[in-house]
Amino acid sequence: GADGAMFYTNFADQRLYLIKSEGEEPICLTPSSAYEEDRRYRFADCVLDTPRNRIICVREDHSDPKPSEVKNSICALSLDASGSMEVLVEGHDFYAAPKLSPDGTQLAYLSWCHPSMPWDSTELTVAQLGSDGMVKSQETICGDVAAQGDDAVSVLQPCWSPSGVLHFIADLSGWWNLYTWDSGSIQNLYPKDAEFAGAAPG
Repeated sequence: GADGAMFYTNFADQRLYLIKSEGEEPICLTPSSAYEEDRRYRFADCVLDTPRNRIICVREDHSDPKPSEVKNSICALSLDASGSMEVLVEGHDFYAAPKLSPDGTQLAYLSWCHPSMPWDSTELTVAQLGSDGMVKSQETICGDVAAQGDDAVSVLQPCWSPSGVLHFIADLSGWWNLYTWDSGSIQNLYPKDAEFAGAAPG
């Protein structure tokens, strides 16, 4: 994190914590004043959004504990320890790998839906963020969560370059090759009958 700060999820209560520097006590960013029940929300894949004083992460909502009713989303969580959260993206069954562009105006993320696994069929989306940090618009870059069989594409591991070019892995050719997305076009950087990644979505 910024200035050496560290964020982590505590397995026991599934709340998010911040340690500002070595030797300091952890600060709970999702305190019981925000919600009483431990493990109601589960957090992962956090990315720091310093200018907006928040982190962006994948959130599992277990308000209804039945497995079929668990809701996944990408949310923004304030760093002021109030537990204030805003959902940025929702509607698909699973989310992973939210990545904020270097200028903070775009958020790339992966999503997929049951019964697909991320090595079967995923979708890479880029959301445009407004000055308030909320999603203004979204564009699907590669893949389609509804695709099955030969039409399905597995997109993995999105990452922005320092200059703001989005890189990702996709099996568009039948092999997980490295691609870029820039100015609205996708380019295979090194076409080869070889895998450039494992199956981990992020």
